[in-house]
Amino acid sequence: MTQKQVAEMLRMKNIYSYQRLEKRSNPTLTIINKIHTIFPEIKLNYLFQ
Repeated sequence: MTQKQVAEMLRMKNIYSYQRLEKRSNPTLTIINKIHTIFPEIKLNYLFQ
C-alpha cells in the first residue's frame, strides 16, 4: 500500500498531510482509530509509543 493510498483511506486532503502525520508525535484519537481500522494487525500500544 502506498502513502497516497493510505492518505486517501484516512480522508486526508493530500499526501503531504500524511507525511506530516508520520513525523507527528500527537495524532488525534480519530486518526489513531482510522489507522487501526486500516491496519488492524498493528497493536494500539505500538501507536502510542
